[in-house]
Amino acid sequence: MADPRQTLYCVICCIAAGVPAGWGQVQGTATERLPPSFSTTTDLVPVTVVVRNRDGNAVGRLEKTDFELRDNGKTQTILQFSVNKSAPIIPSEAAVSTDPLGNEHAVLRLPAVGPVVEIPQRFIAYVFDDVHTDIADLIRARAEAAKHMERVLEATRVGVFTVSGRMRLEFTRDFEQVRKTIESIRHGNTDDGFADCPPLNYFWADLILKNDSEAIGAAILETIACRGGTLSRATAEGMVRASAIYQAARGQHESGMGLNTLDDIVRRLSDMPGSRSIVYVSSGFLVDKDLRFTQNRVFENAIRANVVINSLDARGLYAVTPGGRADNFAKTPSSQAVINFRERMNREVPLAISNVMAEFASATGGKFIWNSNDYQAGYEELAGAPENTYVLWFSPGVKSDGKYHKLRVTLKNSKGLKVSARTGYYAPNPEVTR
Repeated sequence: MADPRQTLYCVICCIAAGVPAGWGQVQGTATERLPPSFSTTTDLVPVTVVVRNRDGNAVGRLEKTDFELRDNGKTQTILQFSVNKSAPIIPSEAAVSTDPLGNEHAVLRLPAVGPVVEIPQRFIAYVFDDVHTDIADLIRARAEAAKHMERVLEATRVGVFTVSGRMRLEFTRDFEQVRKTIESIRHGNTDDGFADCPPLNYFWADLILKNDSEAIGAAILETIACRGGTLSRATAEGMVRASAIYQAARGQHESGMGLNTLDDIVRRLSDMPGSRSIVYVSSGFLVDKDLRFTQNRVFENAIRANVVINSLDARGLYAVTPGGRADNFAKTPSSQAVINFRERMNREVPLAISNVMAEFASATGGKFIWNSNDYQAGYEELAGAPENTYVLWFSPGVKSDGKYHKLRVTLKNSKGLKVSARTGYYAPNPEVTR
């Protein structure tokens, strides 16, 4: 009969080598009252919740009866409830090591079987959005990331990925590999040389396709101006609508790249033991109604796999440029209507493109760092998963109409506690191809 310690040793070696944890579902994350898995998102909707005290520590002793959940203002019955703890389960024959950040990790020792095997208990995927991030912001974000990673690699496996897919480093603790990969990241410009007059961005194009009169009017005036004033209004409007279709399709493709990259990394992390998280570094991007199902899929896959998505706004501390960026408008004097639209873009675009990053964090129990030049503090804060997270599951009983539903999670006794939770979801849309 085989020595059971030898069998356990083999399983551990497979995990340490990166073999998917399919044998016996070996996991390093303690989970209480874990609900069953469901094959579709229409059965139950998961809602990740983090509750912190005044000191910012995640509270882990609450029960299902402590929470109230509302969907579009209607109180919901919490059908399943789970408490996920990021601290690994420490076997009886184990030692505890402390990493440079003061976090404890289990080191399983089997002296009678073979050499000491250390099971990595923390995996972090750093995703750099080289498609949507300005090159200057990208250079600064990657330089600060390298400094940060040198300190956390001792007890952590780090992977480096880009939205464009041009750079990819699988999980390692080799700092030189990490450093070289980060330094090699360049802007993944998808520009195909299409000449646009004026240069519509995704946000502007999306408003035009929604028949926003102000956006259409400003684009027509800018088109006439940048063509030397020789176009009729009807001709200019035709050019504007054609350009909007093209730019919206291009923007949607690029945003889809960001979502699909995250979904792929979530699936890879789901096979890893211990604490698993993503640090998404980006200037932000738009997610229109056609991408909402993809976004929902990313959220729910992450929640089910207990993967936390944290976000860092690569723009740092930024100021609004009066009148808007010059490269977004024609190089000609503008009418008051165009000036008004520029100001509107200044107000709305920064918020719109950062919303998706905030949603990543709120939906999965992570954090969003924005409007700050202290990249080091931001990376340090995002490097770890919250000690305790809750997942509330409810059955919405709604029609598959693709509409957005606002979620609100509160505590019956919230004195001294702050709740962070998923803010909403989109009902399945039968017209969207899955």
